Amino acid sequence: MMVEGRIMERISKMLGGRELAEITEEMSWRDLSALLLHIMEMKAGKLTPLDIIKNYTDNRLCLPNPVPQRNLLEIDSLIYSLLPDRFEDVELSPVSAVGSNCALTKISPKVVLETIRSVEVNADPTTALAIECARLKKQDPDIGDVHLATSHRSLRLQLFSDESGFKPHFRSFCLASSGKNKGRGNFAGESITKHLEIWLRFLLESQRFYYRPTEITVAISNINIMEHLAAEGLVDKFEVMRRTQDRNFHPFEQYGIDLPEISESLEIPANQKPGIEYELKRLKLLEEKEIKKLRFAWPEVRFCYDLARCAGIGYYRGFCFKITAENRAGTIYPLADGGSCDWMEQLLCDKKERLLVSGFGTQLYASNF
Repeated sequence: MMVEGRIMERISKMLGGRELAEITEEMSWRDLSALLLHIMEMKAGKLTPLDIIKNYTDNRLCLPNPVPQRNLLEIDSLIYSLLPDRFEDVELSPVSAVGSNCALTKISPKVVLETIRSVEVNADPTTALAIECARLKKQDPDIGDVHLATSHRSLRLQLFSDESGFKPHFRSFCLASSGKNKGRGNFAGESITKHLEIWLRFLLESQRFYYRPTEITVAISNINIMEHLAAEGLVDKFEVMRRTQDRNFHPFEQYGIDLPEISESLEIPANQKPGIEYELKRLKLLEEKEIKKLRFAWPEVRFCYDLARCAGIGYYRGFCFKITAENRAGTIYPLADGGSCDWMEQLLCDKKERLLVSGFGTQLYASNF
């Protein structure tokens, strides 16, 4: 941030003291793109082949990933063979409409590679699938439920440690299920079950190709619990959002919340705030109607409830899940993540719309298992 501030200060001086934001705010997207294209054309015209090879070598965003492509294709083929017929496969564009991620998910635009042509490099296939679901529903209001699947390479700008296994650009297999509650149905709960079945079947079937995931764990959460705690002033939402990837952060312990962080049986403690008690009861109902069936079908998998989950706050709305597994070296990796979102409500201006998205890190899996 300090480096960015110095750069912006220097640019402001070059502009005669006027703020860059003030000038660009007055410009249309078309005029801004034309100006940036002109600047890029002038600067690119001065580059030599030696400049290009140096930039390619030094720029972490340009280098190919070390995972052999045929391994990723093998994984994709296996997942596609396991998908129910209701899923339609989609080949996404490498770019999305500008603002797609930060407008829908509140992800910082600093981690998204925006271009000078009113588009951004795809940083999250699930948002792109959601937008495609919305387009299909606008095109045909009678289409009913929509289920889409894709394997896609995404790019994000944040820095990752070598230990995390994450790379600047990565491949993942993603699903999106869009629909409405029917009768007493719970679209999000039913969709979570269907998505989890696909990912668990894949983990089992992938062992035919010498992958060895062990200690498979499915952690179910309701992100609304953390939202309620923040709204009640019982936790600091800013700190929670800042430390979502900090494994040493235990918000219930730090803020004295009378709830277990991880629960196997989901017992509801007495004297909870009404909003929190309601969200816990929703999880309990999900256990009775959906998760019990998964426990019976997958006795070798551990199912638990992560009540203190904060990763995904501002992204998910309500139910969400994470699948982790241990590799041969004894390292545990997060492999799949998914949950309910309000993006279809926003895109279609319809509060009855529901959306469940999930993604599996196929590149991470191929690299480490």
